[in-house]
Amino acid sequence: MFRSTLTLSFLATLAACNGDDDKTNTTESDTDTDTDTDTDTDTDTDTDTEMDLVDLALSDPQFSTLAGAIVDAGLEDTLRGEGPFTVFAPTNDAFDALGLDLSSLDQAALAEVLTYHVVSGSVDSSSIPERADSVAGFTLFFDTTAGVMVNDATVTTADLEASNGILHVVDTVLLPPNLLDAVGFAGLTGLADAVGAADPGVATLLGGTDDLTVFAPSNDAFDAAAAITAGLSQAELTAVLSYHVVPGSVTSDVVPAAAGSALVNEWGNNVSILFDTSSGVVVNGGSTVVIADIKTTNGIVHVVDGVLLPPNVVDMAVNGGLTGLVGAIGAASGNLGTVLATEGPFTVFAPDNAAFTAAAGITATLTEDQLRDVLLYHVVGGSSPVASTDLMNGRVPTLLGQNVTVDLSSGVMINDSNVTTADLHAVNGVVHILDAVLLPSLN
Repeated sequence: MFRSTLTLSFLATLAACNGDDDKTNTTESDTDTDTDTDTDTDTDTDTDTEMDLVDLALSDPQFSTLAGAIVDAGLEDTLRGEGPFTVFAPTNDAFDALGLDLSSLDQAALAEVLTYHVVSGSVDSSSIPERADSVAGFTLFFDTTAGVMVNDATVTTADLEASNGILHVVDTVLLPPNLLDAVGFAGLTGLADAVGAADPGVATLLGGTDDLTVFAPSNDAFDAAAAITAGLSQAELTAVLSYHVVPGSVTSDVVPAAAGSALVNEWGNNVSILFDTSSGVVVNGGSTVVIADIKTTNGIVHVVDGVLLPPNVVDMAVNGGLTGLVGAIGAASGNLGTVLATEGPFTVFAPDNAAFTAAAGITATLTEDQLRDVLLYHVVGGSSPVASTDLMNGRVPTLLGQNVTVDLSSGVMINDSNVTTADLHAVNGVVHILDAVLLPSLN
C-alpha cells in the first residue's frame, strides 16, 4: 500500500547520494531462486556453463542494460570471479519500467542497486529460501505460493547456468527496501494494517532515513492480541506501535539488556524494552524473536511472536522477571497492583529476586498490612518520576510517609541497598532495581 511513494523516495535518494562503498562489500550466503517458466532454457545449459555470469548477460540482448550497468558500476571483475553467485537479472524492459536514468547515479549508488540483485552461493529453483541477504547487505524476500516472487518481482526464467553461478530472469528491478517495504515483502499483514490505521507519523517513521530497529509482531501475534488491539483508539494504537521501535540498528548479536523505545512517556522519557539473550532473544519476558536480522536501508527488523504492550511500573517488574516483588505485591493488602497501574507518576525502587530471598526470614513473618507498608516504602510519588540523574544526596519521602536516604558517594545507594539497574522507564513512572529489600519502621 506504501510501495509507490517509497519507491519514488528511494529513487530520489539514489540520484542524490554520494554512495556507500562499504555496503557493496557485505555478503551473506543465504540465496534464492525461482522456478523455470521457460521450457527453452534447458537447451542452452551446456553452452551457458562455458560462460561466466557476465558473459551470459552480454550474450543475451535482453540484458544489454544490465550488462552495461555492471561495467559502469565496476562490478565486472567481481561477477567474473570464482563465486559462486546467484543473480536475479532484470531485463531491459524492467529497467525501462523503472523510469530512472542509470547514468544519473554515481558508481557506488549504482553498485548498491545491482549487488542487491546478487546473493553469494549457487541456489537453483529447487532450493529457494524464504529470505536471503544480498551482496549489498540488504535482505531479499521470496514467495513461492504461485510461481516465484522476489520482493515485488516475478521470476520469468529460472536456472540459467554459468561457470560461476546461476542466473534467474526477473521482470522488475529490485530496489533495496526500507523498513516499511520489508514489512510488506515479509508478509506481515497484521503489522501493515496496524500501521495504516495508526497515526501517519508511524509510516513516515518507518519509511524515513533514520536508522531504527523494529520488533515486528507476526500475523499470529496480532491475531492473538486482537481482543486488545481492536479496542484501541488511534492514539493508543500509535503508542503500541511506537513501543516496538528502538532507535539505531541493533542486530541480534548485540541486543542489550534494556533499550529505550520510540514511545515517549508524559515526562519525556523513552519507555524501556527489556531483553534476555541467555537463549535466543526474549523481549519483555514473554515474546521471542522468531526471525532475526532482516536488513533494510534504514535499519533492522526482528519478527517477534507477541505484541508488545507499553508497560506501567508493575508490568516493568513482570517483564524484568522480578517474581519476588510481583509476588509480594499480590500478597499484600491494599490492592497495590491496581494502585501502581494508575497514572502516577511513581518512582519504584524494586528489590531483585535475590534480595527477596535474602529477606524471606523477615517478610514471611509480616502481616498483609505490614507487607503493604514495606512495599510502599519502596515507592516515591511526586509530580514527575525521579530518574537516576535527578537523584540527590539526602532524604526522600516515600508513599509510606517515611523517608529513604539517597547516597551518591559511590554509585547510587538507597539506604543500605545498591541500585544495580537504573532508569527502566514505564508509561507511568520509572523503576530502579535494588540488591536488598528496604525495611521501614513497622507497627
